[in-house]
Amino acid sequence: MRLIISCTQQYAQAALLWENQLIDYQKLPFKEKTHQLGDIVLAVVKERVPGLDAVFMDIGEAKPAFMPVSKKEKTTYRPGMERIVQIRKEAYAEKGPEVTEHLSVTGASVVLTPQVASIGVSAKITEDKERQRLRNIGQTFPQAESVGYILRTESRGKSVDILQEEAKALYGTYQNIVSRAKFSRLGDTLYTQGTPLGRWVLSFPTASIEGIVVDDPRVLASLQEEIVPLRPALKERFHLFQDAKWTVFDVYSISSQLQKATQKRVLLPGGGYLFIEETQALAAIDVNTGKALTKADKEAAISQFNLKAIPTIVQQILLRNLSGIILIDFINMDSKVHEQQVLEALKDEFAKDRHVTRIMGFTRLKLVEISRERRGASLSQRLGISS
Repeated sequence: MRLIISCTQQYAQAALLWENQLIDYQKLPFKEKTHQLGDIVLAVVKERVPGLDAVFMDIGEAKPAFMPVSKKEKTTYRPGMERIVQIRKEAYAEKGPEVTEHLSVTGASVVLTPQVASIGVSAKITEDKERQRLRNIGQTFPQAESVGYILRTESRGKSVDILQEEAKALYGTYQNIVSRAKFSRLGDTLYTQGTPLGRWVLSFPTASIEGIVVDDPRVLASLQEEIVPLRPALKERFHLFQDAKWTVFDVYSISSQLQKATQKRVLLPGGGYLFIEETQALAAIDVNTGKALTKADKEAAISQFNLKAIPTIVQQILLRNLSGIILIDFINMDSKVHEQQVLEALKDEFAKDRHVTRIMGFTRLKLVEISRERRGASLSQRLGISS
């Protein structure tokens, strides 16, 4: 994958290309006006929510934050109590952000988890010998008996010294958070995970990033200063884009792909089209051939058409950041074998998705039902386009 960043004075346009296809677009401010995902802030209990296992927290913004708690825990929260919370989900539509008291402080290879005193290893590290090595190293981290650590995928193969040094820094950061909370005011940010642009870059695994192209030398230098100490391997993958005639978004065909993603009708390679409808309740995608199929083996032709449409379908879901309930109306197939092939192809294509996505299968009405984790606003909401 390649990260393309185009800058203005106020914000950066950040695009993710996967095999030259645009699958993520963000408009990220250089200066934050509100709390962001991952921020740790000082909050005050506002009220307990009647009938729900949750409390509202005042974090110094117009909309109160929502914090799920168990029935037993709920009785321990009283209005006016100060608590340290972390932004777990950003504000969405009319809802304020969701917060949690289960904090985490994230480094390049290690995550510190104050409330969970255990040593965990990323599930993506599958080698038993390496998992045991990392667990043993984790036991040597500062105060490992009272706070927890997770060894991330990036920790694979790292030396003891490097991992211990990072864990030491994370523990120092956590101690600083606790100390600052004693002298802070409501809504103060006790910890933030870097700049919005830096957080976006760090959200991708190092091994998967082929290059980071930036069209502003000052932003490039600032981003290198923020990223390289955490991900040294990315040092040689930064590139400055300079061209007097073309913008970086035009050269990489991002502008045209972005325009396509704002339209309801999307043409498919080789013919046919998708019709994409985004509503408050769900997103619906209708697959159309555009013409009658005339092959003798019509069932096989329909199956092949559906399979060829899947890369474009998934690209549009990721790029538009469609989430919650998603329904896909493929061309009807009679064969259960062909239906299973479609589900497997969807599963393989969604492997590039960073969100938790569950493919539920075909409904009785022959619609494919998908549940996709909601993270932030959809592309149409970010661009101010009414659905």
